[in-house]
Amino acid sequence: MGGPFGTIFEEREELNCIKIDDVYRFLADIERDLSLTNGTPNTIDEAKIMLSLKTIATEKMKEFIKHLMDDHCLTGSPMVDHTQSTKADVEELRSENERLCDQMGVVQSELELEKAQNVQMKDAYMDAKKQIDHYARLVEEMELSSRNALRQENETWQKVIEELIANNKREILRKQEEVKKLHEQLASWIYK
Repeated sequence: MGGPFGTIFEEREELNCIKIDDVYRFLADIERDLSLTNGTPNTIDEAKIMLSLKTIATEKMKEFIKHLMDDHCLTGSPMVDHTQSTKADVEELRSENERLCDQMGVVQSELELEKAQNVQMKDAYMDAKKQIDHYARLVEEMELSSRNALRQENETWQKVIEELIANNKREILRKQEEVKKLHEQLASWIYK
């Protein structure tokens, strides 16, 4: 058995007898531990702990009810009408068992809901990451394309400028030749 509450019942199982006072003390311990969590788990670990406590409590109550139904001995209580007190105890334990089962179902459904939300959040994160990676690649491609276009345009303008410079130099040389010829002709007219 084990667990935080198993020792009470392990000791009594050796005697094949469960005291009703032990059951009430056990239920009070379970109720105290469950009340510390305010009934609502904040994390998956807390939900697992609550489920574990509720499962232990449910199993112990089932065990106790079975012992009662099998007419095992009840000790530690004053000898009153055992039939009436036993039936009332059994009913009380059954209602407590049902309540704990209901709470366990709620916690399990909350845990499943949280798992589903975590899966959805993970999927959304992965989709967002893929989009970010895609946009980063697009930006990189655009930057590369822009750099290549700018380089090509720069090279084109360099060629145009070099061609203009070469044309201007040729034209200057041609004009200088013309001016030189004109100077020679003018000089020949003046000295004639």
